[in-house]
Amino acid sequence: MQLLEKNKICFVLPWFGENIVGGAEKEARQLIKYLSKYFEIEILSTTVKDFFSDWNLNYYKEGIYRELGVLVRRFDVDKVDRTEFHNVNRLLMQGKNPNAYDEKVYLEGIINSKNLLNFIKLNKDNYKYFFFMPYMFGTTINGVLNVLDKSVLIPCLHDESYAKMTIFNDVFHKAFRVFFHMNSEKNLAEKLYGTSPSYRVVGEGVNFNFSGDSKKFYEKFKIKNFYLFIGRKDEGKNISLLLKWFRLYKKKNPSDLKLVLIGPLKIEGDEDIIDLGFLPENEKYDAISASLGLINLSLYESFSLVVLESAFLKKVVIVLSNCETTKEHCLNGNMGLYVKDYYEFSSSLKYLEKNPDIAKKLGENGYNYAVTNFSFEIVINKILENLL
Repeated sequence: MQLLEKNKICFVLPWFGENIVGGAEKEARQLIKYLSKYFEIEILSTTVKDFFSDWNLNYYKEGIYRELGVLVRRFDVDKVDRTEFHNVNRLLMQGKNPNAYDEKVYLEGIINSKNLLNFIKLNKDNYKYFFFMPYMFGTTINGVLNVLDKSVLIPCLHDESYAKMTIFNDVFHKAFRVFFHMNSEKNLAEKLYGTSPSYRVVGEGVNFNFSGDSKKFYEKFKIKNFYLFIGRKDEGKNISLLLKWFRLYKKKNPSDLKLVLIGPLKIEGDEDIIDLGFLPENEKYDAISASLGLINLSLYESFSLVVLESAFLKKVVIVLSNCETTKEHCLNGNMGLYVKDYYEFSSSLKYLEKNPDIAKKLGENGYNYAVTNFSFEIVINKILENLL
């Protein structure tokens, strides 16, 4: 591929596509859309389809594409034996702190592309900035360390075992800029890697041009009086804890209250827990509007877009007090309740049921907090201020 002209910027992502599910993936698409008003943008990615696909499979052919009006350069993924990687990764997902061997196996097995990295090396003088996200993939780790003074890292950092690898001391400290979504995310980086003059809190832009129609949701799904969970149904989102607490609550407090789940990896439900699977965006917003509120007990959030989307639709949220990010939203916006155990979870549901006016007020507070702090115009201005 030929060298490029100067003063373009590019996003380096492990995978890219219009319909890929995931918070970081959606954020990247939105940032590309809004920053394209100020820069000419290109995307560097692998030929892998998405996170859930076989990382040794070239879903796309290596070459140049155009998606969302932007030029996309896709490079063949490195094919490696990931047997050891999967063993280590499983332990890391369970909370094991990585040792030197774990880190070596992880770095050898995480998704990467030598062809992509070679392109960056050959073309680094022809781009103004390289945006890398999220933090934990080889495309980011090796990319940042090869374009230090032009690297802009948007880590989407979580308090998890992966973040404790020694390689990230270099990645975070050597990047030209590290943009965080929340103060709590920056605080975590400082705790793990120490302070750095490159750190900036800019927020995450939310495209508030949507609405929800509760009537449409009722007509299609015939469900009323429910709380909502949105996201992957895996342990990273604490789904087992949520199901356990909700079932216990219903056992001790019989009623028609239900929990509705939306997102990939559909699970088997029952009369109290209804999994609707993945829904289109418009139906997701209809579900939020029809709900009593959102419950997000995830520990691993750097922003939690669904919390802000629910806030914009004036719905109260219930989050886990151990998650500093979602707790920060509740405190800063006075928009929800945070709980540490089943007793507080149960008490919160009872309190909101008995005080619908307070639930409504918390929802209104959330709306004001969301539009005042996280509209794309506000966030893009912060990014530009810290680049130019």
